[in-house]
Amino acid sequence: MTQCVLNKVLRSNNNNSKRPASSSSSLSSSSSTLRSDRSITNKMIRQRVLSLSRRYGRFERQIGSSLLNKNTASFLISNAFSMSSSSSCCCSSSSSSTTTTTTTNKSKSKSKNENVLLRCNGSDRARQRYLLRNSSDRSRRTVVTSSSSTNANDNADGSMTNALLGSNFLEQNIEDLELHVEARKSYLSYAMSVIVGRALPDVRDGLKPVHRRILFAMHELGLDHNKPFKKCARVVGEVLGKFHPHGDQSVYDALVRMAQDFSMSATLVNGHGNFGSMDNDPAAAMRYTECKLKQLSQDMLLKDVEMRCVQFSDNFDGSQQEPTVLPAKLPNVLINGSSGIAVGMATSIPPHNLSEVADALVLYARGEQINERVKLRDLLKVMPGPDFPTGGIIYDDGAAATTTTSNSKGGGLYGIYKDGRGSVVLRGNAAIVPRKFFVNKSKGGSTTNNNKKKKDSNNNIPINEDKDIVISSIPYMQNKATLVEQIAELVNSRQIEGVADVRDESDRDGVRVVVEMKKTGDAEAVLNSLYKRTRLQVRVSCNVTALVGLTPKQLGLMDIMEEFLKFRIEVIQKRAAFSLEKDRSRMHIVEAFLTVLEDTDAVINMIRKSKDSSEARENLREMKGLTTVQSEAVLQMPLRRLTSLESEKLIEERDQLLISIKVNQNLLDSKSAVIDVVCDEALEVKTKHGYERRTTLETDSTPKIEVEQEIPNNDSLIIMSSRGYIKRTRPETFKAQGRGTRGRLMTKLKGSDSIAKVMHAKDLDRVFFFTDKGKVLNVRAYDIPEASTVSQGAPFTKFVDIDKGESITSILSLEPSALLVQEDDKDETFLVMITANGIIKKVSTSEFANIKRNGKRAIALDDGDKLKQVLLAKNGDSVLLGATDGTLILFDVDSLRKLGRMSRGVVGMKLREIKSGASSSSSSSSSGSKSEEDVEEEDEDDDFMIQAEDDDDDDFDDDAAGGVEIVGEDEAKTLATTAGSFAVANEEPLVAFVERHSEDGMAKVAGMAIIQKSDTERVGPWVVLVSEKGRGKRVKVSEFKKQMRGGAGIRGINFNEGDSLAALALIGKTADDSIDEGMIVGSQLGVANRFQCASIPEMGRYAKGGLLMKLNKEDAINSFAVIPGTTVLK
Repeated sequence: MTQCVLNKVLRSNNNNSKRPASSSSSLSSSSSTLRSDRSITNKMIRQRVLSLSRRYGRFERQIGSSLLNKNTASFLISNAFSMSSSSSCCCSSSSSSTTTTTTTNKSKSKSKNENVLLRCNGSDRARQRYLLRNSSDRSRRTVVTSSSSTNANDNADGSMTNALLGSNFLEQNIEDLELHVEARKSYLSYAMSVIVGRALPDVRDGLKPVHRRILFAMHELGLDHNKPFKKCARVVGEVLGKFHPHGDQSVYDALVRMAQDFSMSATLVNGHGNFGSMDNDPAAAMRYTECKLKQLSQDMLLKDVEMRCVQFSDNFDGSQQEPTVLPAKLPNVLINGSSGIAVGMATSIPPHNLSEVADALVLYARGEQINERVKLRDLLKVMPGPDFPTGGIIYDDGAAATTTTSNSKGGGLYGIYKDGRGSVVLRGNAAIVPRKFFVNKSKGGSTTNNNKKKKDSNNNIPINEDKDIVISSIPYMQNKATLVEQIAELVNSRQIEGVADVRDESDRDGVRVVVEMKKTGDAEAVLNSLYKRTRLQVRVSCNVTALVGLTPKQLGLMDIMEEFLKFRIEVIQKRAAFSLEKDRSRMHIVEAFLTVLEDTDAVINMIRKSKDSSEARENLREMKGLTTVQSEAVLQMPLRRLTSLESEKLIEERDQLLISIKVNQNLLDSKSAVIDVVCDEALEVKTKHGYERRTTLETDSTPKIEVEQEIPNNDSLIIMSSRGYIKRTRPETFKAQGRGTRGRLMTKLKGSDSIAKVMHAKDLDRVFFFTDKGKVLNVRAYDIPEASTVSQGAPFTKFVDIDKGESITSILSLEPSALLVQEDDKDETFLVMITANGIIKKVSTSEFANIKRNGKRAIALDDGDKLKQVLLAKNGDSVLLGATDGTLILFDVDSLRKLGRMSRGVVGMKLREIKSGASSSSSSSSSGSKSEEDVEEEDEDDDFMIQAEDDDDDDFDDDAAGGVEIVGEDEAKTLATTAGSFAVANEEPLVAFVERHSEDGMAKVAGMAIIQKSDTERVGPWVVLVSEKGRGKRVKVSEFKKQMRGGAGIRGINFNEGDSLAALALIGKTADDSIDEGMIVGSQLGVANRFQCASIPEMGRYAKGGLLMKLNKEDAINSFAVIPGTTVLK
């Protein structure tokens, strides 16, 4: 029953609605069945074909791509039913009826939308299409009778089957295909279509098909450089309709890019309107913008396109002809570069300078002219590297053009030009420029900020000059708006510090991005951070892949020059052949004109006697021996040609044609002449369209930005507690106070902790920590965390490994350059070390250049001795040592022999015994031997000290300290009580205090100062002496006479009872003897006072000094730091 229904379905799809009247009633019952089953027609046809193929042949394995319409499929199924043994059952149920099947035009047109796929291979597809087309021809009428002529039906169906799918056709012309094989073939076909037709440029003209079609369409439209603009939509429509059947937006984007001067090194299209920007702003819609060709496009690419010098091919529908390549005069693949992603490959060719490319082509062509192959190094002398339209600085990866091998990173410039692959570093142009502030007198002294370059007017007086970073170019193909946003994000997230504002001041004159610096910001460090953290510096990877014919190849510079020169020679020869043929044709006509002009009257009479033009043509041939073409030209010659002036023009034209024929013939005969033309035309384009190089080339090495280059080298205070907590604080945090005030808290102390060391350092310095066991540890200053005054800091053990029971006794900061090995011994630097017991040692700084985390041995110490201080010195300097009893000794550094790290040292100062009440008695006893002037000076000093103690610090602004807490008397007592509990605690401190005197009553070394050789010849400098109780003074170094090393020294300061010397330092080291340094004095309880060193009173050696800082009875001065005068004190 199912087979009968299927037959009915097939008949209903293939037959017309017309039927004989006698059979209309018999088919009425089946018409409803046909309507109900019409929706399953396609599915049943396909399923039935497959099921029948399993029974009657290998048809299933041979399904392919040729199309069989539904009529043919129905015929195959009906034929299969008639051939099967079970068809009798199907036919007997309908033996009383006769079905007539007629194929009409209407049923055929409907069946075109429903097809069954069959595959054949090779040329047999055409045969099958021919058979199928004939089997469903409109004129064919097939009548099948299923009741009365079964045998005839079988014979007819069998003959059709043999005709359509004969045994030979099935056995020989249809092959088995594996799916993976067919997929591979299809993938490769698609890949090659993308490679050849879309993604890769041609090495000959450097254009992809879309760019070539745009330029040719504009040339066909007559959009020359001297013609009016036309809408871009007109050009896009022309390209789509004739040459490039793709999306209109992709064509418009390609056109826009050829008009952007920041995308193309030499723009090929002249755009009028909004064509986008470096901020990635899209161009205006094509209906608003206008364009025309640039003169460079016509002169370099399109000038000879109509001279049959390049091959033309059919467009996509065969209605037009388009060039497969443009006759370029210069290798545009180098000038404008190209980038694209194909299937399985990609290309990234950097742009180059047009003038340099022309010179390189001429150099290569001249070498080929004399059969001497030019070397790559010679080409790189005239074309050293890419030239990006946005400018910038190119850094090679150490592979300069003079090397012979590429490096491991891709070969740099030499690798790009040798192998076609490599990478370079490209930086945008950025400079640190001064920013001037002006006071305008006409506006009442108001301050104005002029970031842009402006001339000073008569009313403007510069009062200050800071520095800003100005970015004048960004790397190629980078988004300027994204770069500005990236800089702003880094500033807001505090990854870059010292920036006040970021502004984009770019206009049509060029790029200008201003990074405004704060007064405390380091412009050099910020600029290095921008190079490292933003797209202001990028690595440009180059992969020079282009089409050579229809084959993609990776090309070096020599390969590009070879292929282009070969193409250019071919173009010139074809152009010469075309011009030669044209000149000869014209010469043929001109000779006929001149022949006629020799006997004008006879020719005219002959023409007048002729019956028609044919007779006149024949008479001319017989009379003057002219050819048919010449005779026709003479007959069409206007009468003005008969004038004498026209005769002279014809003679002049003949002479020019003779010269042109000779030149063109020479080009066809001589390759050397062709190369001359190549060079002349290249230099002509260079002269007319050349431009200066925009990109600076640095071939020395790629600048590697270290961490130190990103960090501003600002002044810092390193504060370390006895429990080993360390931090870094800006000196500006402590607001300047008056000398003799109580001070402010500089850190947060917990438990029995106290301040042990306070030292000034630069953020890029190397900080050396010396232990009581003679070992030295090293930390970079910027690694120490910066913290506020209320912060405790970070544990010191976080940065170094220190042994248990070992403690820090001295700290020193050095610039990294001080650790370098000096070639000249006169410039050698040393570390001078002094212990608490007066042992001194001189070691070269080069021995401390590389220190591991666990440290290195610096000095051998005696039992019970500790390292007190370490300073930097040179040959010719002097050493000033001070003991806790107030005696000082001055001697030369040269008196110390340079020793190794493992040595002990020599005696630097002989220390005295301190007796009970020695300070006051010594003062009184010594006063008896002093002169009256010294007594008067000491009395004046005492009055000064008493007055300083009575000073009141209420006049200072406490709130202006920026969160720094002022220490009151009650809090000082609390801190003292806390510090006193340190003796009870059974914990060993990480930073040890050096005792003021030993158990046997001997004094200890309090400190050391290094006086440079040049400083001893001036009025200054001064040595600042600070006692434990907060008194201090400054004394000229010249008052201390040089002695022999190892002496006892002379008196430098007197003390009250119970006081001793805490530390000493050198100030006033400027050439004009001015004192511009600042000082921060720190106590054990964490209180600090900051003031100018100039406020410290200058006194004699026997004076006790003035009050520098008010202290609690339990507190004492532990150390102080001298701040250089370059740091602004607020």
